Amino acid sequence: MRTMTPPFESPFRKKPASRQSPEGQPVDGQPVGSFWMRVGRDGVGIGGNSDRSANARNSSVVNIEHMHGNLGDPPVEWPVRIGVLPLPASAFQPRTELRRGLKPLGGTGRRPSAQVLVGDGGVGKTQLAAIHAHEALEAGIDLVLWTSADDTGQIVAAYAAAAHRVRAPGTTGQHPHADAGAFLNWLATTSRRWLVVLDNITDVEAVSGWWPDSSRGTGQVLATTRLRDDPRLTGQSRTVVGVGLYTPAEAMAYLADRLAHDGKAHLLDDHADALAHALGHLPLALGHAAAYMIREKVACAVYLERFTDRAARLDAVLPRWADGDEYGRQVTTALLLALEATDNHPQGPHARAVLQVAAHLHPAGQPAALWSTPQVHAHLARALHPSVEEHASHLLRDHSPAVTQTQVDEALGLLHRYGLIVHDPTSATHTVRIHALTARAERETIPDERLDEVIATASGVLHEAWGDVGLAQRELHSALRANAHELMTIAGDRMWFAGGHSVAFPLGDSLLKSGLLQEGVAFWGDVTATCKRLLGPEDHLTDMARTRLADALWQAGDQHKGFELAFQLTQEFADRYGPKHLDTLSARSEFAGKCLALGQTAAAVQLFEEVATARRELLHPGHPDVVHSRINMAMAYTVAGRVDDGIKMAEPLAEYCRAEFGPDANLTLEAESCLGTAYLTAKRFAEAIPLQRQVAADQERVRGRDHPDTVGALAGLAQSLWETGDRGEAVELLRKVVHSTAQVRGEQHPMTVLYAQVLASWERESRKGLSAFLGRRLSPFHRPKHTPAEEDEG
Repeated sequence: MRTMTPPFESPFRKKPASRQSPEGQPVDGQPVGSFWMRVGRDGVGIGGNSDRSANARNSSVVNIEHMHGNLGDPPVEWPVRIGVLPLPASAFQPRTELRRGLKPLGGTGRRPSAQVLVGDGGVGKTQLAAIHAHEALEAGIDLVLWTSADDTGQIVAAYAAAAHRVRAPGTTGQHPHADAGAFLNWLATTSRRWLVVLDNITDVEAVSGWWPDSSRGTGQVLATTRLRDDPRLTGQSRTVVGVGLYTPAEAMAYLADRLAHDGKAHLLDDHADALAHALGHLPLALGHAAAYMIREKVACAVYLERFTDRAARLDAVLPRWADGDEYGRQVTTALLLALEATDNHPQGPHARAVLQVAAHLHPAGQPAALWSTPQVHAHLARALHPSVEEHASHLLRDHSPAVTQTQVDEALGLLHRYGLIVHDPTSATHTVRIHALTARAERETIPDERLDEVIATASGVLHEAWGDVGLAQRELHSALRANAHELMTIAGDRMWFAGGHSVAFPLGDSLLKSGLLQEGVAFWGDVTATCKRLLGPEDHLTDMARTRLADALWQAGDQHKGFELAFQLTQEFADRYGPKHLDTLSARSEFAGKCLALGQTAAAVQLFEEVATARRELLHPGHPDVVHSRINMAMAYTVAGRVDDGIKMAEPLAEYCRAEFGPDANLTLEAESCLGTAYLTAKRFAEAIPLQRQVAADQERVRGRDHPDTVGALAGLAQSLWETGDRGEAVELLRKVVHSTAQVRGEQHPMTVLYAQVLASWERESRKGLSAFLGRRLSPFHRPKHTPAEEDEG
């Protein structure tokens, strides 16, 4: 194994003595009085872009939305509705006896205000909860929150969004977990009336910390789950309400109401009771059957005959021993009948292809963005010509028939009309819903030779949809993460061989960008272990996962492990790919940034110079990676004390980037941030402050005020203001930075500690100055000096 060319010593092998003092002494080799507060993958500095820079793509600077204050925020508009409530089912049956067990909205009796609907799949738990929520809104309740509870990330995202909407005290908009906690505190103390629905709990332990406190009596919690006999469901005075099948009378009433609603009451014949019995009185199966009868214009007797015939052949698809859900066979049989009917429709092949993908995504909500991607269009095109795809796939690659978005929408509408999905075009994040049993039944029908293609398509649509999602679109990020988790769970190890692995990378990146740092570390640790087990320790995907793991560890505050792993990767990549391979150069550049952030300036400068030289040999001068390397060098020179060299390099870079890439490009923001830091270091404040204000404004416009790069720019501005004597504003700004960093990173994160040390130094110095001034004004021994004119007047 090669050794690193520049000499360096890991700062984690011993605790630097200079960490002792918060006042003016160096901290990890960096003077607190003129601090380098931005720490990240490729560098260090104050401000800059987090995507590709020495100003650190995954930097440890945080966003401080509340720097601007909330005074200008509009008042809360009540009622507040968070999440997307499922649409009421057609011909919903009131199930009066069952609903008597639910606490009435706004009621005052002895019934508990936290209840859990427990029952098997397809019995209507979610529909009961949805009707309860819709009735709450109609009754004038102040807040209704609906969230899927099979993924705690969705709970956290929904609570954090609610905290912002209701202006919960302590909400910063920066750290989802902290904001979610602020929302729970608000629920426990507010006089507002509220309802929180946790739909489909699959892991009681995972949600244990996210149950709202409804003991005040102003709110209600309603949850649904298939889990039975778990004593943790009834903790904290929660009670279980069992949900079973329709009674025979309810099943008959459902069929009658559903058929009559669509003007098909004549299809209800004397075989209706036998049909309901064959379907097991299961609400979901009855819904599939009714939709089929309406679309195909067949009576109960005809449907029962077809159902019985299909059930007899079902063992080929779903053997009885494989029916993990008690009612899976009825659902699968109804599904197969519906699919056979859609096959006769002009959009039938498209509909089946869409359903295959939908069955591998999250049943509670699939965003609209997934259904307009090129991957979906290509998948539907292949569905029209399966024989060509099988025997001459190159023809489809070169001359694939165009599939329009209208055709995709028509396929979704067809599936909706047959009751196989719920298609709600008015929702951006929950456009498509599919019952979990329907999804499982559909997966059972996919031939094994087609399964890899479906998995790869599902992964591809997620990857493509994620490409256009900004950081501020938190609800969409949460929905995409839920769908990616679902796909990875369903596909399992097969995903890594079916071409579906690409979804792992945007999923893991989204966790880190959304502030879910510990979840990000756990995720990349699992992905790394999976890649090593399935693909081998030297596979390229394993290397990419380990690179992400190093970043996650670094961001989450475990800089020791992050630093050591980053160094190890540079060594292994050089051996595996060669010293001038682009992946090796990227790994060396990222490691150089960590060296620079930790005071290893000599090693960082040499590494950045070597990477820049190698990239110039491999790429053209205007290639973004070459420009990126030059920005890194300028920042490294500045941090290493070669400020004139840094400015000399950064000034033309900033001008070039703005002219070549535009004012909003990543590289432009990086270069101008680097130049602002160099001006600050050189104490050229007349040039630094206007540029820093411009960079901060550009970052906020491009990234949003809740992006770490915006905060980095504001932190640099605070330093300049301090240096020029505007210390009141500087201290106030840094105080908010410290608070925000603690919220996002935690009290013990190195960046929180460093910011706090700088703040303590500034506050102490400010107090000394104020005390000296007040002492002179208030001391009984102090007599102000008078001018000669004043003395004459005296």
